Amino acid sequence: MRALSCLLLIAAGAGTPALAGQQLTPPGPASRITARYELYAPDGATLARAILDVDYAAQAFLRYFGDEPPPIAVVVVSAAADLQRADFTALRARHLRVLPWVVESAAPGGEAAPVRRLGLEGARPLSHEAGHVFLMAWVDAQLGRRPGAGGVARDSARTGPLTYGDPSLPDWLDEAIATLCEFPELQSQRREVMRARLAERIPLPELFTMEHPVFADMRALIEQARTEAAAGGQPSRVLRMQGPGAQNPRAAIFYGATLTLSEFLAEREGPTVIGRLVREVLAGKSIADALRAVVRSVPSDPVELERAWVAWLGGP
Repeated sequence: MRALSCLLLIAAGAGTPALAGQQLTPPGPASRITARYELYAPDGATLARAILDVDYAAQAFLRYFGDEPPPIAVVVVSAAADLQRADFTALRARHLRVLPWVVESAAPGGEAAPVRRLGLEGARPLSHEAGHVFLMAWVDAQLGRRPGAGGVARDSARTGPLTYGDPSLPDWLDEAIATLCEFPELQSQRREVMRARLAERIPLPELFTMEHPVFADMRALIEQARTEAAAGGQPSRVLRMQGPGAQNPRAAIFYGATLTLSEFLAEREGPTVIGRLVREVLAGKSIADALRAVVRSVPSDPVELERAWVAWLGGP
């Protein structure tokens, strides 16, 4: 949930060596392997909670796409430093998208987890991040692409130009899928923010083409970390997205808009309109053309669609 805090794994690539004398450790020891995911955690209690979160995301993905998501790997650790020692080689060899995750109770610096500080104990942001990675794995399958082919910020094997989400999709649509995979408590918070700040909304023509506002603030730092890792043979470096970048005043509006617009479309057109929209975009269509191809009950023109969406939210 990058609007609150995010840990990004910055690596030089799949073959990044460890520092001299540093031994990489395999994921685990607690694990569960299903048709949807391989999940590794430091203990049984952490594993059980993560299973609920990732299962929730997979079920939401199925609801909005009509397809089972391709399998991914989720590696949960107790501290950010553990990610620097984690060995993902075997997972990448099976062409699995890897989601590294630091448990909330182990936030860097020994401070209280940011989700708890903001009163969002029910947020459970792992389901949000799993939604992102399920989407990337699904796009990989649609395009016949191996993981790591794009420069995705959360892709632990990324190469090439850096983008926020999947380079084949606009940022708002990538974020929409993730917010639809969230638990109701966090979604409710996003709706409240959107309704309270409706007058500050991002016009849909702009929303459909803009870069994620938090990522735009963090781009230079991420690029620098990746360059240093590649040049110096360093292991993965973990960056925490918080402070001025994570507090971008448009970030909360961006998240609220992606969720509520997607919910509006799903309510009026049926849940799988989301998956159909993504397919049209992957086929090379603009958002406007993709909307014309998939919607029947709401306007396809972005300006007219915005009016209908705002009215649905209770605005003027």
